[in-house]
Amino acid sequence: MDSVFLVDGVRYKLYKPKTEEELQEVIKEHYRDLFGEDSIFFDFEPKLRSEAGIGSKPDGCVLILSPKPQWMVVETELADHPLYEHIIPQISKFVKALENPQNRRSIVEIVYDEINRDPFKKALLEKRGMGREIYKFLNDVISTKPSIAIIIDERTTELDEVLGMLPLKAEVTELRTFEREGVGLDVHAHLLSMEEVEKGGEEEGRKERPVHMKSWEARLEWVTSENRELVQKLIKRVENEFPGISHGPKLSWYYFYKGKGRGLESLFAVLMINKREVRVRVKADPTKFKDAQQWTKKYKGWFFARKHEERQFPVSTPEQLDYAIELIKQSFEISRG
Repeated sequence: MDSVFLVDGVRYKLYKPKTEEELQEVIKEHYRDLFGEDSIFFDFEPKLRSEAGIGSKPDGCVLILSPKPQWMVVETELADHPLYEHIIPQISKFVKALENPQNRRSIVEIVYDEINRDPFKKALLEKRGMGREIYKFLNDVISTKPSIAIIIDERTTELDEVLGMLPLKAEVTELRTFEREGVGLDVHAHLLSMEEVEKGGEEEGRKERPVHMKSWEARLEWVTSENRELVQKLIKRVENEFPGISHGPKLSWYYFYKGKGRGLESLFAVLMINKREVRVRVKADPTKFKDAQQWTKKYKGWFFARKHEERQFPVSTPEQLDYAIELIKQSFEISRG
């Protein structure tokens, strides 16, 4: 059932953004609701990224003036995108770029120029007593380590697994939009759910993630011996049925690629395991996909490019492996090696 938001008896239906850019516009409009009244948002447009030597995303940054000045890197995501491929490389490249003092100086200068062009931003800093030392203030703040603000339209278990790989402290905000029933987005409401997530292992008081969530190898140790044997048989069957593929673990999942490349278009199957069964994700052409036994269920795109339909099915006994291979084969055939 779709989520419904009730306000004084008026129904609002959940609206799913179609693009990250659409979600970014909401963030620009409501950044003070997200980060506080003493915050200033800066869009990391392509020109800024290029001049600052960043090379790729993130989508923006936020200066938080009080109570303790800090800055945050903003990463906007949709839950149906392949989050690992989006978040980890982008944030890692940005952190690497910050190791170069010249890149940090470039960010300071570009942000300083934007403040001088924007009377509202300049007035906010002057109100906080920084009017005569804006450049020094920016230089002091941006010389510190930033945290990450991840804004996503829906919090998922897949995002939770990715968070353990981040090199910086993060704050996750689920930003859900509801449109008024019968009216549309002209009348809407936003629901914000925020959670602070500590960086892996360095901060005191961090809640340790269970060992079995940290890697494929740890997960294999955690499952039953029968399920461990089953997943090993499945990997061997896929390897034998589709010669020339490449495969291996990533985080707590196991990936199969057509050919030797490891891009999104060549990915054709992903294994996920719980205690007593293997779950298999495949991509499908909905006009041709055949599932006579009706094993598969549709899922929001997570592992594969959005142009493909994503499906999942369970395997819990060796007798199911033959049919599992039939389903995997259809994904293999529409992949490009």
